[in-house]
Amino acid sequence: MAWRCLHSIVKDASANDNYEKSYFEVYELDSIADFNSLLFAVKKKNTLVCEVDKDGKNPVFWIVDSASLSKRQPMPGGRVQVEITLHLRYLRSGNELLAPWEMPAFNFRLAGAINEESASKFYPDVGDLWYQDGCNDELKDFVNTAGVMLEGTATFSTAQMSFSYAITMDTFLLISDWFWSLSGKINSDTVTICGMQFPPRTLRLESLNAEYCETQKPGWATTGFEVRGNAVIYQSEVIDTLYKYYRIDATFTANPRTWNQSFLNVGTHVRRGNTVMRLWNWYSPLTHEPMWGTYGDYRMSGGENGEAVTEPVSLNIPGTGAMPCDETGRQIMTYRYGSLYEPIPFQDLGFPEALPIKWEF
Repeated sequence: MAWRCLHSIVKDASANDNYEKSYFEVYELDSIADFNSLLFAVKKKNTLVCEVDKDGKNPVFWIVDSASLSKRQPMPGGRVQVEITLHLRYLRSGNELLAPWEMPAFNFRLAGAINEESASKFYPDVGDLWYQDGCNDELKDFVNTAGVMLEGTATFSTAQMSFSYAITMDTFLLISDWFWSLSGKINSDTVTICGMQFPPRTLRLESLNAEYCETQKPGWATTGFEVRGNAVIYQSEVIDTLYKYYRIDATFTANPRTWNQSFLNVGTHVRRGNTVMRLWNWYSPLTHEPMWGTYGDYRMSGGENGEAVTEPVSLNIPGTGAMPCDETGRQIMTYRYGSLYEPIPFQDLGFPEALPIKWEF
């Protein structure tokens, strides 16, 4: 035998966040030429160690956290002694034996943020010039007392969510062509990510980063199978496995209200057929009320004091003219409603659904 163990003792242990212990071992080599064979025989980081009691029962599983070797001074006859220090931690969960892509997300973080958006609607309250009792919970157009659109911003809260997870190399190759184009998209479907459910158009993908990784750790491997009637029983064991995968770091912004917005449907031009024409404003020769239309409409109406519109006004739904005024003399507003971000089905992207955990490797 090229090398032999002289003694092995438990050096120290701890029972804080996890159960841990260290072994101190001394090996004797016939010569320094046997060092490599000893080195490659030592358990590596993230490999599994099984210990049993003196009766060979009650197995306890440990994971190697680190293993270090140091050579002592040379001995007579060319023999060499090597000290090995092994740090072990208790295997707390079977999750540690799963492949990285079978495990839940990790490095999970959720934090709030304040954002701003342009305002098109608001809720009047006591002190407002047009406030009416009992109507303070009704949504109103954000316009001045002359009925002209106001410019303003409103703040709202969102949540920043980030986490990491793993996918197989084959999965990454399938999505690599469009992986880089996903940033800025929102969910078109109801999706569950990290144990939380998000309704359509409430989750925006900010960034996706991919990193190729290799991890050697204990994992389940199928060693054979047995057919019993119509059932196939697979045998498996824990072996040291080299996993090659891609680590994905994802960041999202969740908007509880929805990423849809109302946008004022205003402009200075209208569409007639396939032609876009400028709006004009004049006063009716009969009622002297303000009117809007094309220059041709103005000339045909016999209106007075006509001029081209220079400030945007509210357009009707087909975009062929301006909206009329209500009984107070203010122009009625119309809105476009939707999102500035492209909705796509997030279910197809395979984001992790289970609650996140803390990875041990």
